[in-house]
Amino acid sequence: MAIKEIPELLAPAGSLNSLIAAVNAGADAVYISGKKFGARRFASNFTKEEMLEGLKYAKLRNVKVYITVNTLMKDFQLKTAIEYIFWLYKNGADAIIVQDLGLARLCREIIPEMKLHASTQLTIHNSAGVKWATEFGFKRIVLARELKITEVKTIVETASKNKVEIEIFGHGALCYSYSGQCLLSSFIGGRSGNRGVCAQPCRKAYKLVSGKKDKYDKPIETHISNISDKFLLSTQDLCVYSQLEKIVGSNINSLKIEGRMRSQEYVAIVINIYRKALDSLKSGKWSSNKENLSKLILAFNRGFSSGYLLKSDGETIMGRDAPGNRGLYIGDVVGYSNKTKVVTIKVKNRFKIGKGDGVVFRESNQTIQTKHNLKESMLSEGAPVGMAIEEDPVYKGNILKFKVKKPLNRNSMLYLTRSLALNHEASDIIKNVKSPSIPMDMMVSLDGNMAVKIEGSFQGLDGHKHCLTVLSDFKMENAINKPLTADKIIGQLNKTGKTNFVIGKLDIDIPETLFTPISNLNKVRRDFFEAAEAELIKTFKPGKNEVLRVKNRIKENMLQSTGSPSKFVSNHSCVLGAYLDSVDGLKGALEGGVKRAYFEPVVGNNLVNCTLKSSKFSEDEKNQISSQLLDAIKLCQEFGAEFIWKWPQITHDSLIHKFLDVLGSIPEISAIMVDGHGAGEALNSIEGVSLSCSGGFNVWNKETLTTLSRKYSVITVSPELSREDLKNLVEGSRVNGVENPIDMVVQGNLDALISRDCLMEVVSENLPTKDRDFWGIEDEKNHIFPVKIDLNGNTHILNSVELCLIDHVKELVDMGVSGLVMDMRTKVYEYSKEMSLVYSAQLNHVLSRNDSKKMLKQYKSKIKAISTGGITTGNYLKGVKDVQ
Repeated sequence: MAIKEIPELLAPAGSLNSLIAAVNAGADAVYISGKKFGARRFASNFTKEEMLEGLKYAKLRNVKVYITVNTLMKDFQLKTAIEYIFWLYKNGADAIIVQDLGLARLCREIIPEMKLHASTQLTIHNSAGVKWATEFGFKRIVLARELKITEVKTIVETASKNKVEIEIFGHGALCYSYSGQCLLSSFIGGRSGNRGVCAQPCRKAYKLVSGKKDKYDKPIETHISNISDKFLLSTQDLCVYSQLEKIVGSNINSLKIEGRMRSQEYVAIVINIYRKALDSLKSGKWSSNKENLSKLILAFNRGFSSGYLLKSDGETIMGRDAPGNRGLYIGDVVGYSNKTKVVTIKVKNRFKIGKGDGVVFRESNQTIQTKHNLKESMLSEGAPVGMAIEEDPVYKGNILKFKVKKPLNRNSMLYLTRSLALNHEASDIIKNVKSPSIPMDMMVSLDGNMAVKIEGSFQGLDGHKHCLTVLSDFKMENAINKPLTADKIIGQLNKTGKTNFVIGKLDIDIPETLFTPISNLNKVRRDFFEAAEAELIKTFKPGKNEVLRVKNRIKENMLQSTGSPSKFVSNHSCVLGAYLDSVDGLKGALEGGVKRAYFEPVVGNNLVNCTLKSSKFSEDEKNQISSQLLDAIKLCQEFGAEFIWKWPQITHDSLIHKFLDVLGSIPEISAIMVDGHGAGEALNSIEGVSLSCSGGFNVWNKETLTTLSRKYSVITVSPELSREDLKNLVEGSRVNGVENPIDMVVQGNLDALISRDCLMEVVSENLPTKDRDFWGIEDEKNHIFPVKIDLNGNTHILNSVELCLIDHVKELVDMGVSGLVMDMRTKVYEYSKEMSLVYSAQLNHVLSRNDSKKMLKQYKSKIKAISTGGITTGNYLKGVKDVQ
């Protein structure tokens, strides 16, 4: 059945060559990045000159261009970023993709003509998040990859009512973590994914460890679990090709292909296949093609999955056995002749292989070899064998034979890793340049000085009629022998060649008694079409008046933001807060001096069985949550502490609905902390409830903080900030008139990432789980990262060491930080009490202006003794590695 509306096909382009490949392969739009502010800093990316060329190439072929400006910004970068966006606007970019909320607000106010797309880094994963983004001013939302197709359909309905577009990923790499919520690379080596330089630690090897805990919740008696998987956080790649009809049926507006770090050949093949598939769906002739699927696999794959979008029971999105390209499975070895050195393969995939192709043989229990040389790579006995085929293989039915120098075991599997035929196909796609064919109506006559005058008109890319006139730099003369006829002039003018035009209506009003050399006609024709192309390019750019208005707004904004942070003076008001998830831990914290408790209740022990993955917890579990909340509220009242219900980092629609039911049954709750825009929007209209925002909002600059201050009473800054970044942010916000309390997390094993995958599924029934209170993953440097499963069934990987800023309490208070927060979730009474006592004592010393230097050594020694994995100042002193 034909489908009336198919989504835009959005292609990645990490270079100008890839952009050309995407356009020629049939993309409706491409997304690219400049050398700054893009979340793929290790792609080639575009210089300004290349971007201008790319914009011209795409736009003249009716292909839209979106620019990623999707890293988080430091305060000093905002002005440069706005000027860059202004340059993009002037040169005809269709939209920018943004993560930083402060930058988005500035752009909305200063350059409202530039369309804003909400990056997947904003972690929008529920209907309320779509409503928030629409009201904020985004025209399109790139949804989190973790949504199921049923959730997408619900969100699309909300988006349709709010007249905002929805974009989803359909093919390419999957991050283990929810995008925008991963700090693992930042914590390990200072390379922040939020700044575009993720080191991809999720693709590295880890061991699953378990053990007991001491009285402070530190792991003891740890053991490495005997599981075969080594790459515990490595996902397969997303591929919806085989189920494309379901995706199109969800009524999304744009289908996005990931791959700005892939080659132009990859882009050409993948985009061309999806283009043909979408067009077939539209015509009602769609069916999944096995050969095309093989080509997608061969282009690049870590194993294909339908992702969370279309995941069926029993299906996994994880590729924990290996993190690299797997190639295309061809068949199994059934024989090898030591005499002739010929291997015999029983073919399982009819995709043809040939001379020069790259292959790898691997036994079924071997780790996948992800790289091969063009020359044969002879590895150790039993290891995978990679090689280039030196002679044409011989096919006989389902049997394939070719020479291999190294003996191979029966049942070894043959994988094709590089196909010359596919490379040639990609090359043909890239070379298939479709030049624009814009009709040009022309009138050719003479002016009063006998110069040739060409008047033309065409419909521009803006839909309007555009006119131009070009005069020759020569004069027509009376003919002596052979005058120029109208047909001869028409013949020369019709030679539009590689221009973007074809001749429409052509009138000649020149007497057939005149003459000029043909070279003169050719020159005036070239001059005319050069002028026409310049005029055509203007039609996808804003007019001079529009540009001038934006330029003036930028000047006005820069004048308004020149207040000096040095005028700010801190009032030194600061309270001690804590994140807690048990009543026992809360009691210890309150006894230790905590004055603001952010309480996030948990239900049961879901560490191993992942029972709550669907968020559909039972009535009994709902009652457990309510009971814990009431107990926590009562405790806080007894100690005179402020109680705030902390919602989980991720809140899909189903969980929000459950939590709203709980909230309705407990009128004592008057404050809630959320970690996402959707949760905040869902609570925004509820009277009597004040909102706070946690670190998941990624507050990196004063503009983001100022934006959030209008809705949230307490604002937590990003744990990625350096001392200098934090100082600029706090002082700048206060100068801007923001009086809201500002929280900074100063202690704890902070969340490094959160994933919808349930990591503990790798724990088989045969592995002992009794008396295993602690679970974690150990990296190649023997650092152990604690693992916890939340109420949503999500996996949290915590940092291997505890953040500790006890030495910097005075500095933080002097900056104007209003709340020092300890993350004590998963911690027990003893830890919570003793850690709180230490920080409470130090904060009291600072606030009373007493010298605490003598005590600091004791405090720090105590913290080291009870901390899990040791202590670190994190990014506070050194900052993230900045390559912007």
